[in-house]
Amino acid sequence: MRPATRDDVEQIREVERAADERFRDIGLGFVADGEPTSYAAVAESVDRGTTWVEVDGDGSPVAFASVGIVDGCAHLEQLSVHPSCARQGIGRALVDAVEVWARDHGLTVMTLTTFADVPWNAPYYRRLGFDVVPEALWSPGVRERIAEESAFFDPWERVAMAKPLG
Repeated sequence: MRPATRDDVEQIREVERAADERFRDIGLGFVADGEPTSYAAVAESVDRGTTWVEVDGDGSPVAFASVGIVDGCAHLEQLSVHPSCARQGIGRALVDAVEVWARDHGLTVMTLTTFADVPWNAPYYRRLGFDVVPEALWSPGVRERIAEESAFFDPWERVAMAKPLG
């Protein structure tokens, strides 16, 4: 695992595109049909030093995680693992790397937004120590993200999750 570079940007987008294909099998084909995160947005995250990649033997990214800061918390923006590398602990290792970055930057909580009922979303993050945050406790930034995502993903329920980084 290593920090992503500008040379990785297009491959990161391809990993996201391949990972999104799984959504087709559960009735969310529009996720798979959509465009991955824009080149500009991925490049910006890479330039900030807030994207990490896991690479194969040739040094090509097969998974990535990106983090931002929302309302004073580390916010896991994206975690994608190429299907050919799934179920090998790569996602967990990337989340661990994000947690290290967050603690190193004085952040004490990591948040994310995800699908409530997709097996590799909220149930997966629960296994990594995240808990669903009740809507009444959502921060303004998380509330804004959930609103934007819910409009796009309707009727699939989105949830906010958080994990203390003690």
